[in-house]
Amino acid sequence: GDGVTFYVAEGTYYPVYDYNMNRANGKDATFTVNSDVTIKGGYPANAKKGSVSDPKNHPTVFSGDFMNDDEIVWYSQNSDTLVYFKNSEDDCFRLFTVKPSVKNLSFAYNGDPICVFDEEDVNNSFVLDGVTLTGSSMSMFGVGQNLTVTITNSNLEKIGNFYLLQNNPSLIIDHCNLKHCNMGQMIDAKQLQISNSYIEKCFGNLYVYTTDGNRSAVTIESVSISHNYSSFEIINSDVTVRNLLWKDSYQGRAFALRLDCSSRFENCQFLNNSFGYLIDHASNRDLKLSECEFSNNKCSSYMFSGTSLELNNCYFDSNTTSILSNQGHDEGSSTVVSNCTFLNNRCESHLFLNMVTPFYFQNNTVVKNKANYLFTVNNPKVLNNTIVGNSVAGSVLQSLIKDEELDASELIGNIILGNGTQLSEIGYDNLPVIKTEKNKIQYNIMPIIRIDYQDEEENDNTTWIPEDNTNAFVRPFDLGKNESNKCKACTSAYPDFEE
Repeated sequence: GDGVTFYVAEGTYYPVYDYNMNRANGKDATFTVNSDVTIKGGYPANAKKGSVSDPKNHPTVFSGDFMNDDEIVWYSQNSDTLVYFKNSEDDCFRLFTVKPSVKNLSFAYNGDPICVFDEEDVNNSFVLDGVTLTGSSMSMFGVGQNLTVTITNSNLEKIGNFYLLQNNPSLIIDHCNLKHCNMGQMIDAKQLQISNSYIEKCFGNLYVYTTDGNRSAVTIESVSISHNYSSFEIINSDVTVRNLLWKDSYQGRAFALRLDCSSRFENCQFLNNSFGYLIDHASNRDLKLSECEFSNNKCSSYMFSGTSLELNNCYFDSNTTSILSNQGHDEGSSTVVSNCTFLNNRCESHLFLNMVTPFYFQNNTVVKNKANYLFTVNNPKVLNNTIVGNSVAGSVLQSLIKDEELDASELIGNIILGNGTQLSEIGYDNLPVIKTEKNKIQYNIMPIIRIDYQDEEENDNTTWIPEDNTNAFVRPFDLGKNESNKCKACTSAYPDFEE
């Protein structure tokens, strides 16, 4: 009935009826609940009124694994790790089906009757508290106006995904443990909230997206994700992530997070993961990260994409990847990196590749990284940074300017020493880009700058000293590099200097 709370004793419970309350077993069986029902588990068999729920010592299990033989099988294929349920053919298809209050209309989904509503404002809810869910292709299925499903103080293990569809559904998962679960999807969702929970060895993708023009509110807070093989894809939403720990996870060549939405990350850690790319971010949305740590991750492509990125007070240590790859442009977008530390990172190409949007890099420390290029960026504003002791094969800073009117680069107050190479500028259409009046190169300690021109008729390796006595220029090898570490390109660029 509607508005009922069930207090369920310890034990394992199997569904024996189908959606229409006909006797059933196997895939057709499901626990069907009406609107505004709460199920609380964790009580002893002899519980009395006033007894306190204790799920750890008195587990209440809802299972669709009738044979109690489900297994999780992991295997490798084409360098990817894959997973599937074994012996799940006889499990029920949907463990729980939420049946909201009916208002006039109904229709079928995959052959089963599912309730929908007329235009009245109807709110529906279903709460699971202190239970264990296991053994089903789908843990939760619901279609309803403003349906809110809350799962709290519970365990989900060896179970399929949840489907909450249409009409502003909400899912709240709090103080739960998810293990060996196939993630699910929410369509036209109003809210997804995951908090104070552990997600371990899960697989499949979690999709949250809207098709009705509204935006979902997605909040992930105080969640630990480990040994995970699933991705999160969130579209047309507003995302807030706080105190997330994502570690020891693998997604092959795919992404960990794909975000076509405005997103905020605070106090998060990504440790010892292997992905194609960490966050694939839509170019017309803001992605802001603060007080986050990224250590010992390996990305075959890059860590971040997108044209509007802000990193503040973040720490990057011993990652094997490019930090940013951005080759698009949106009006008003920019990349802003401030108060960050980049230490012992390795990449085969560019540490930062930002080819179109303005690039702001301020008050950062960049030490002992290895890359062909540290920065290949557009319209850079590089202010008050320490860029020392990196192993750079090509150039520390390449400024890509194709239009002299747009060239307003700033290189001010930096220490740029001991990187095995020098700074350079790439000019297009014979523009001596670093000499334009809009540029400011002041108060730096750094090597002399080399200018390259793309036109073959121009001479390469042209050195230039700004007509400004505020900079302290040093020889390429003033930090005591030995003979074997000298860069031939550097010495050829500075023929007037003695070694």
